[in-house]
Amino acid sequence: MTVVIDSSDDLTLDNIARVAWMGEPCRISDRALSVIRSRRHEFVDFVEQNADRHLYGITTRHHVGAKSVLGEDGRAEFATRLPSTPATVGPRLPERLLRAVLLARLADVLNGTACLRVETVHRLLDLLETDLPPVPARGNGEPGDIIPLGHLLRTHFDGTLEIG
Repeated sequence: MTVVIDSSDDLTLDNIARVAWMGEPCRISDRALSVIRSRRHEFVDFVEQNADRHLYGITTRHHVGAKSVLGEDGRAEFATRLPSTPATVGPRLPERLLRAVLLARLADVLNGTACLRVETVHRLLDLLETDLPPVPARGNGEPGDIIPLGHLLRTHFDGTLEIG
C-alpha cells in the first residue's frame, strides 16, 4: 500500500517505518504539492526582491564567501552545487536509516522551511525506490546533516539544483 503524505503531520513513526523499514512506496498529495509550489514561488520572489542583501548561502557563498553578495549569474551558478563533502570513514549507515532521513527532510519542505521545487521533491521520493549510495557512519566533521546528505544526494542532484 502507498503512504500518502499530505502534511508533516503524516510523517508519523508508523508511516516512516512502513516506507523506511518495510519498503512501501510513498507519494505527496496534490494538495501538498500545491502548497510546496506556492512556497517555492514566494521564496524565489523574496530572493529576487532582496538580491542585494546578504542572504547566507543564497545571495552569498558559504563561509568566507559570505562577505560578498553574488550577482545574478553567480547566484545561479552557486545554487546548482551541493556544498563540498569531506571524506568520512567507517561502516555504512543502514539503508533503512537513510530512507528515514530522506523522509525526515520532507518535513522541512512540507513546513515551508526548505523551499524546493516540486520536481526536486519528486526526485527525493524517487530515491526511496532505489538502492541508496553508501554513507559512512563516522568522521562527519561538520555539525548537522550537510555531510551525510552530501554523500547521499551528490550523484543525483549536484549540478541540477536551483537557488534555495
